[in-house]
Amino acid sequence: MVKIIKDSDLEGVKEAYRIHAASFNPKSADFLSFEGFKDLCSLENASLLVLNSAEKQMVGYVLFRDLGQEAEILSLAVEKIHKKQGFGKKLIQKMITSLKKRGCQAIFLEVGEKNQAARALYRSFGARQIGSRKAYYTSPNGSKEDALLKIIPLR
Repeated sequence: MVKIIKDSDLEGVKEAYRIHAASFNPKSADFLSFEGFKDLCSLENASLLVLNSAEKQMVGYVLFRDLGQEAEILSLAVEKIHKKQGFGKKLIQKMITSLKKRGCQAIFLEVGEKNQAARALYRSFGARQIGSRKAYYTSPNGSKEDALLKIIPLR
């Protein structure tokens, strides 16, 4: 089941953060502390869309901002044991459906150049590269990688 978690649902935000913390390198520029994650969830027009398994366990989330005609993905993660099962795709589809209903025309995001699975996922929604941030991410071994800036057109 896909649903929106409000920032006032502290337990839901904590569960999404648990997935975030397990999915991203704490040495990377995009890694968020719990307070930082909670602050993003509290931003005006931010939505935390989560996906629960049949057993009602959270398996993934997408945190995004609706900026009117544009939106931005702030964070997306699926638990490691649930990867490659279509959960990320389901989250993005639900987000896109919601944003289109509100008149959004494009979604912006960034993704690590070496993150082939995420790049393929975004490509399946028509994402194209519009720029990059050099040496933005730090991998677990300490090497740097570029962040690729992408847009998913909705119209």
